[in-house]
Amino acid sequence: MVDDVQVEYFNSNDRKLISRRHWTVEDVVEERDLKTSVMFQVRDDLIVDLHRMKRHFNHTDGVHTYQEIAGCEMNDEVRPRIRVMLKTHPESGAQQVSCLATDFYPRHINMTLLRDGQTVPEESLITGELLPNGDGTYQQRKTLSLRAEETPERHNYTCTVTHTSLSNKLNITWEPGPAPDITFIAVAVSVVVSVIGVLVLAVAAFIKQKRRSAGE
Repeated sequence: MVDDVQVEYFNSNDRKLISRRHWTVEDVVEERDLKTSVMFQVRDDLIVDLHRMKRHFNHTDGVHTYQEIAGCEMNDEVRPRIRVMLKTHPESGAQQVSCLATDFYPRHINMTLLRDGQTVPEESLITGELLPNGDGTYQQRKTLSLRAEETPERHNYTCTVTHTSLSNKLNITWEPGPAPDITFIAVAVSVVVSVIGVLVLAVAAFIKQKRRSAGE
């Protein structure tokens, strides 16, 4: 098991090592055979230990269950990548602010969305499932649906993330872009109108000159 998720299973009756991994790994035959051999050795050791304990406690009759648990802790931590995005539905025009954390390991992560420095209540957020990536890392998303009267450009949204790979909280902020410069737009429109006017006058003068030449 890895992070409480079963990845391989061995049944001595079937004499097979069965993979239950959700990621794709191309097993080498020699490695698979070695794992199977180790599982058979573990089975034999368990049987020997069980018989020894039955004799020691003088419980040689009946049905007995003997279990052993062994494990190790891997300190293989991967920092998450965070994105804060504003999406607009092309048909309805509805807007959503999403916080996406991806490429992190282990799987446990805490994500909080702030609006203007204030925590958005969890009941107002849509929390997506914790999904595996193809490389063994994970991703998760939290989304806030904006009401029709809410203008996202008037607020600052921050995604705050805590994870075992981070020494401190990671804050990523989405900020609205600068408002368009009205003066610049007015000048640009004036220039375009002037250019069009000059072109119209030039074409009119050309046509008039051509007609005059034809009359002569």
